[in-house]
Amino acid sequence: MLKKDKCLKFLICFIIPFVFSCKSNSIDNTDNRNDCYMWFVDALTLEGSWIEIDPFSTGPILANGECTYFYSGGNIREKCRLDENGDFDTLFLYNLNNEMTHYSNVSGDSLENYIVNDGDFEAFDLKGELMQSGVISNHKMESYSWHGTFEKCIQLNEFEFMAKETSDQLIKEIGDSIAEIKYKDSFLFESRSIDFLDSIRIIKLGKVNELLQKANALECSKELINLKRVTIISIEEFHNSLKVDFKKILDNLRVGWNREQRDKSHGIISAFKERSRIAVSNFSDEILKFHRSFLINEFTGYYYMKTVDEDVKEFINSGL
Repeated sequence: MLKKDKCLKFLICFIIPFVFSCKSNSIDNTDNRNDCYMWFVDALTLEGSWIEIDPFSTGPILANGECTYFYSGGNIREKCRLDENGDFDTLFLYNLNNEMTHYSNVSGDSLENYIVNDGDFEAFDLKGELMQSGVISNHKMESYSWHGTFEKCIQLNEFEFMAKETSDQLIKEIGDSIAEIKYKDSFLFESRSIDFLDSIRIIKLGKVNELLQKANALECSKELINLKRVTIISIEEFHNSLKVDFKKILDNLRVGWNREQRDKSHGIISAFKERSRIAVSNFSDEILKFHRSFLINEFTGYYYMKTVDEDVKEFINSGL
């Protein structure tokens, strides 16, 4: 199961879209009822205005009012209230027919969801593409599955994390083996111990190679091209390290372990960790852009990603 605190840490990084310009002051203006604009009503003046949104921008946050977001076709997708600090406290989500399907309340770190009708359930992204379907029982999600672009985003996340986890496991295996021997100026490992570690390395290399092939073979829409690219780069980093870097460390153990070899091995691991940190950071930035683009605000993201954690083992990377 996904670590909830990491999930929350990831999700609170969503940034509410920044104001760029105001348009006609009627919510019925069909030119603006799409996924590029939001309708904002100030709680003090009760005046409404159209706000052009950029999901990738940072800057001042809207506060103390009500926001309405739209599907690209013009129907309402969600309504939410912002407090004086610009934080969401209530969210109402709608289907493509302008019917409210569920709502959420936030209090501190807790999220309470209520789905209006039992039975079949569907949710859509801003473009109107099906992203989740399921069965509701007692106003809670009983079973569900992901669809379309969002499903492939989750798959890329899973591939990248599993590659990182597989590589980290080998580092731990090697470190634990070295730690079992009381340090002297020099010592030799038993050949069978090194052979055992090398067999683990080869198995893990095969697993990461399989993940790399799956990522390369995944057919993605244009919205996921960059995410797929940085996913592959990140997995390739872990693959190459298992193939080359960790083999060098085991070769060091075969010829004897001393301070010089220890320093060489530490240097190899340090260089690998820095390269992987950059790769994971680039991956994290790209997936955050995707979620902002498809989910718009942190509250919607929080709702859906709370269900993602039931599907993806250790979904959130250390860089997210």
